[in-house]
Amino acid sequence: MKVVTLALVLLALAACGVTETGNPVDASVELRARTSDPALVEVQGPAGVLSVDTALLAIDRLRLVHAEVCDTPPETEVDVDGPLVRDAADPLPIEVELPSATYCRARLRLEPAPSGPAELVGHTLALSGVLPDGTPWLFRSTRDFDIDVRPPAPLPIDELGSTLQVAFDMAVLLDGIDLAGAVVGPDGIRIEPGANDALRAALEARLDNAFELLDAED
Repeated sequence: MKVVTLALVLLALAACGVTETGNPVDASVELRARTSDPALVEVQGPAGVLSVDTALLAIDRLRLVHAEVCDTPPETEVDVDGPLVRDAADPLPIEVELPSATYCRARLRLEPAPSGPAELVGHTLALSGVLPDGTPWLFRSTRDFDIDVRPPAPLPIDELGSTLQVAFDMAVLLDGIDLAGAVVGPDGIRIEPGANDALRAALEARLDNAFELLDAED
């Protein structure tokens, strides 16, 4: 079964401040919009399927945590400061330098965007796409999110470098969510404060579980 993935790198050093300790090595940090269940949802899928076409995120900070033994002090934090506005469905790989270490978790801080695409301004995220019948849908939130992302196993970055991926799984986010049952307005389905609030709350509650920290080989 084909799994559709689109890669977006989260970090642009020219636009961000990075604090690090230890000897840096060449590495990459990517944010990926993907689907673990293409039968349920696809990323930028064809007509006739449930599709997520854009996944805009307003990133205040990304914090990577490494340690000799995960969850055991001492731990070292590597901060990449925003604000950043990125579309997880628009691949933009960027190479970065990170300390050579074993990485245990990533913490992603989302806050409302003060500027950027019109649909994201004042919101922390804006996801849009179409239903199988062609009805457009939009999900937006104004909540702050502190997303704690852990890998299935600690991820090493060594002198040969590596790639860390923060995967945003649309299938985990949308599984069991009845978008077709939402109230439809003149411009399609809007899931945002004041519109389809029950669906909005359900999606917000799933957001943390929809992210995972992976190695590039996964």
